[in-house]
Amino acid sequence: YILNNDLINIVVPKGSLLNYTITEGKEKEALWLIENGIDINAFDGLELMTAIKKNNNIIAKKLIDEGIVINSREMKDNPLVSAIRFSNAFLVEELMKNYRNLIVTYSNEYVRNCSVLDIAERTKNEKIINIVKKYLV
Repeated sequence: YILNNDLINIVVPKGSLLNYTITEGKEKEALWLIENGIDINAFDGLELMTAIKKNNNIIAKKLIDEGIVINSREMKDNPLVSAIRFSNAFLVEELMKNYRNLIVTYSNEYVRNCSVLDIAERTKNEKIINIVKKYLV
């Protein structure tokens, strides 16, 4: 019914239907939505950020493989920064490899010339630091 009526792209209080399923931990349903053509780019990467926060590597990897578009201008919206902060080595590697545009240096009222390496070093997680260094070469 959803596919026939184009309801797959409806917006619910938690964003897209996909974001809702990820938030609620409904992995099977989220994968079904992705595989059946939901617009993964309707909310500027929100679904990927939610998957990272929920520590759902399967959904996050599927979104990356499907080519989710990420146009983060702020540190808080950067999935790479979130993956680093959540110490998710798998997703740090995937994002460093597939989304070079996320490797940026931030300067604002709170930080000055803060790179993804600086953020990684703050975690004191050697695995994360080494992954970031590997892709900065």
